[in-house]
Amino acid sequence: MIMMLATSEGAAGDQGGQGGQGGAPDFTQSPEFLAAVTAAVETQVAGLKANRQSIHDQLDKTKAELAKFKGLDPEAVNTLMARFESEEEQALLKQGNLEAIVDRRVDKMKTKFDSDMSEKDKALQASLDRQAKLEQRAIAAEITAAATEAGAIPTALTDFVQRAQGSFALTEKGDVVAVDSDGNQVFDVDGKTPLSAKAWALSLQADAPHLFSKANQGGAQGGQGGRGATAGKVDGTAAEREAYFKQKYNLS
Repeated sequence: MIMMLATSEGAAGDQGGQGGQGGAPDFTQSPEFLAAVTAAVETQVAGLKANRQSIHDQLDKTKAELAKFKGLDPEAVNTLMARFESEEEQALLKQGNLEAIVDRRVDKMKTKFDSDMSEKDKALQASLDRQAKLEQRAIAAEITAAATEAGAIPTALTDFVQRAQGSFALTEKGDVVAVDSDGNQVFDVDGKTPLSAKAWALSLQADAPHLFSKANQGGAQGGQGGRGATAGKVDGTAAEREAYFKQKYNLS
């Protein structure tokens, strides 16, 4: 609008120059022109005032927000905010609900811990299962060899292995030893020598003679002085074991 007025002013000047010769009045000094200039200036000033007020309002709002973090390191605050994993946690932080944030973190840690422990338990159980199978194979091999040496018929070896379940265990050194129902090691008649798998296999001649060849059955009976089956059980109670060894070795 000012440019238009200036153009008009130039044109009026020319006319005034021409009119000056004729005595025409100056247009820039007219009330209309002065009123238009004043209105244009006020419009521009009003816009500047509005912008200035908006800037002041924004500054006041920023100052109010910063006042909440008075005494805090801005970098530390930014780092803390970055550590929160979700917008929900950031919202809880703004609300001052730190307890809910802690509960969320604890639940997440517990879930991860439970998951890790579950995986470790599965791995441990798998390891224990493999160890148990290896122990069973080692015991079965020892019993099979002992039964064969004791004169068992080949078709009865599986029966010996089944009968030995629960009566033998594998030590940490890898030795197969006889044990009672409570897991205590069973000793021979001297009370010092661990009961061998062969001695255990021979003890079955009394209860299961059909597991042995006839030649071995006769030899066993002859070795016992022809008294027939051996009393007691080598894998039985203490009294039964004592009776077994007394008759087997002709002890008083």
